[in-house]
Amino acid sequence: MRTTRPPDPKKPTTPVLGHVLRYLGILLAIATLGGAMVALTTLSATRTRIGLQDVLLLGTLLVSGLTAAAVLLAIAAIVRCLHRADSILTRLEGGARDASLGDTTVIASPVADAAQIEGLRRLLEELRTDVLATEEQRQEKRERLLKAERDEFRARIDYAISTSQFAHARQCLIEMQQRLGTDDETRRFNERIEAAITQAQANDISSTIKQCEDLMGLRSWDQALRVAQELTKRYPTAPEAEQLHARVLRERELYHQQHRSRLFMDVERFSSRRQWSQALAAANQLLESYPESSEAQTLRPQLSTLSTNAEIEQRRELEEHYKELCNTHRYAEALGLARNIMRQYPDSPQAKALRAHLPSLEKQAKEQAR
Repeated sequence: MRTTRPPDPKKPTTPVLGHVLRYLGILLAIATLGGAMVALTTLSATRTRIGLQDVLLLGTLLVSGLTAAAVLLAIAAIVRCLHRADSILTRLEGGARDASLGDTTVIASPVADAAQIEGLRRLLEELRTDVLATEEQRQEKRERLLKAERDEFRARIDYAISTSQFAHARQCLIEMQQRLGTDDETRRFNERIEAAITQAQANDISSTIKQCEDLMGLRSWDQALRVAQELTKRYPTAPEAEQLHARVLRERELYHQQHRSRLFMDVERFSSRRQWSQALAAANQLLESYPESSEAQTLRPQLSTLSTNAEIEQRRELEEHYKELCNTHRYAEALGLARNIMRQYPDSPQAKALRAHLPSLEKQAKEQAR
């Protein structure tokens, strides 16, 4: 059968100090009131008229005595509360220990977590120490706690600055000012944070400028422009970011203008040399890359002539190569080239001439293969 744990004989069941202080407070209050009444009676019996000085003296003694009695009673109440809490903790610890050992004995209070019990004990011990401490000891403790809190804020802000978490550093500084006030140290922290932000921004802008220059060197204009636009979004008020964006636009436009002019000049140069295939290739590249440009508008009517001339040039080159193969008696290769010319340019003069010569070429190729 389960029973309730009996009180521990090693633990006092009554707060002796609390009772003593309580009785002393009551006795002091009674003595103060009784002494005041006796003094008032004596003065009334010995004097015909009680002066103001006598009244003030009696009032001072009465207030001092009752105040001292009230202080004793308050301390007695605190001691009893602490004793009661300590008894509860003792029973909780005992119940937790018995439960871990398989003891069937139970207590009226629930079994608490050991860590919570220990935390509560420490809190009560700290409260007891604060109550019994002198004003000088309390002041020393307050200064020690404020120093520890200040050191924690310092560490948090230093870490946030070193890891470039500037928003977090600013938030920590605001909390530090709200908790500890604004002083020279918080002002120095604010200067450090702003200086770190300025330096990080300068480093970011510098590295982005270098990245854009590398991309422009590779003619990756779209990517360079995207990087510059992202920089202006990060630092909309930074003149360097706006200057970089304008520079990328300017250099991209200059490059495209020079590229268009070079292609247009290539078309003219190859045409003057009757290198029609190369002229046509340059014209097609210009029309594909810059279809809306003035150079494209100028070349577009000439494209048909360039295509015709380039085809004639290509057929003539194939014809010359065919003749070379025949002159060097490479009839099989000549036969394959002839068939390719007739298939690619069926209505050309070269195709008509090759059809007439094809039977003889096939015979020569067969004889050479034997």
